[in-house]
Amino acid sequence: MEVARTDPSKGTILVVDDTPHNLRLLSTMLIERGYKVRAVINGPMALKSVHLELPDIILLDINMPEMNGYEVCRLLKKDAVTAGIPVLFISALNEAMDKVQAFAVGGVDYITKPFQIEEVLARIEHQLTIRGLQQQLEQRVAALEALNTRLQSELALARNIQQGFLPPTQPGWNGLDVVCYSTPAHEVGGDLYAYHAYEILKPPLAVTRYVVAVGDVSGKGMPAALLMSASIASFRSLVGKDLSPSAFLMQMDNAIADYTRATRQNCAFVYLDISQPSHQSERKGAWSSMVRLSNAGCIAPMMKQADGRLVWIDVSGMPLGIGMGATTGYREVSLSMEPGDMMILTSDGVVEARNACGQIFGFDRLEQAVVSGPQRSARAMLSHLRAAVEAFTEGTEPHDDMTMVVIQT
Repeated sequence: MEVARTDPSKGTILVVDDTPHNLRLLSTMLIERGYKVRAVINGPMALKSVHLELPDIILLDINMPEMNGYEVCRLLKKDAVTAGIPVLFISALNEAMDKVQAFAVGGVDYITKPFQIEEVLARIEHQLTIRGLQQQLEQRVAALEALNTRLQSELALARNIQQGFLPPTQPGWNGLDVVCYSTPAHEVGGDLYAYHAYEILKPPLAVTRYVVAVGDVSGKGMPAALLMSASIASFRSLVGKDLSPSAFLMQMDNAIADYTRATRQNCAFVYLDISQPSHQSERKGAWSSMVRLSNAGCIAPMMKQADGRLVWIDVSGMPLGIGMGATTGYREVSLSMEPGDMMILTSDGVVEARNACGQIFGFDRLEQAVVSGPQRSARAMLSHLRAAVEAFTEGTEPHDDMTMVVIQT
């Protein structure tokens, strides 16, 4: 039965009772209070009616032929579509075990016949208030889940875009074996590597200058990712102008200062160039590669010589973006690399990698890993270093981005 005049805000109630008098009494009482009412006389009809249109609450008798109220409630709670509908039992049964069973099958309240109309109304209002609050919470959770799904999708896209800023992990140069690795701690990060090769004329030779850099932006997430992108763009705009490493870092410091002034971020950055004759025929005997290097606050590079000795290249300066490097300059060192020598560049995410006990990988373990690493190729050394860090962290959630570059002459 349907009410002629209802208040949509009051909700819809399904009344299930096999006694016509009780059905009429409850229905009339609720209709007079503005509820929309549907009434059925047995369990199977109740289950069919619920699926035709979901009510806001169900008033359910227990003693009914064919299917009692306990079984009706049990079936409703098994169905994901109807499980959330509050079921309020109304019954002449007044034993404690009857009430216990009613709550055990999923009922939310129990009213004993003969009932007081005001009591029934009060309990219905209470359950409808709870149901309304629950639905609001479910809607908010659903909205948050949808927002989180969208955010994860956008972060995955941002990660792909950011990774697209990085060049391939191997440049494929004939005169120099270089391999790079970089992974963000989360969806996006602030680490970077970059490289470039260009030819200059140094009479009587044509010289190829190979430039390799590693950067580590302060902070996490999207701000770090944006500055990482700006740093790569600045690198690309300056590289190839045949600047010395110190002059290059001074110009980089100026270039990204506009980005960092408001955010107070910075970018640690190590830059080196390696010069070799452009043609193999001009490299007579064991020709040394000439290296120039400057460092703006990054982890000091290591050189593992062909005979196994390890040398830290101790040169440092202020990170880029602070603005002081452009004024005070950067120290530059020059050295030679013999055939078979290796240069290892890393971000601080390597030495600061943590295991489950909170210990850090540290400089000593990094040094030991380099010393024990193979020298047959840059890729073999990089794989060895990655394996050493992964064995130490044992799958612990990373807290910082990680970048490694291995160069072998």
